Amino acid sequence: MIWPITVMYTISLFATIYYLYQQKQTQYMTLKIITSFLFLILGAISFAITKNPIYLAMLPAYIFCFFGDVLLANAHEIDNKLIKPYFTLGVGAFAIAHIAYCIEFARLLNFRIGLSWGLSILMMAIIYATTKSRLFEYGTNRGPSVVYAFLVGLMCGMGIDLI
Repeated sequence: MIWPITVMYTISLFATIYYLYQQKQTQYMTLKIITSFLFLILGAISFAITKNPIYLAMLPAYIFCFFGDVLLANAHEIDNKLIKPYFTLGVGAFAIAHIAYCIEFARLLNFRIGLSWGLSILMMAIIYATTKSRLFEYGTNRGPSVVYAFLVGLMCGMGIDLI
């Protein structure tokens, strides 16, 4: 049962990316929501099949990622309009999801410190440096971008620590 959904997820993901670069907002938004929903379903089915509690523990993060995708799609991220409050709420939903992932990863790691902290500081430093360059315009999203980079770096580092 998981393979057909995995295949549908993969096709939907690539179609979403295609429409992103084609600048087709309606198709992009529809496929982004479908892709995110399929990811949520994959987590639920994985729990149902394996009974591994990790999938259930990650469910809040999956749900916040889904809402983050829906909100960001409505923010017109495709053409960088970043319509408020959708953009801010979408990034906030993803931040909550990353915190939920980090909490669960920390539990799995028995709260030991590893690569995760170094990677999180590196990511934060890179984004901070780009906020000072003339290459990108962050506007009012400068501070939240640096904090979000820390969370993403922490989550990715913890994921690597789990390997």
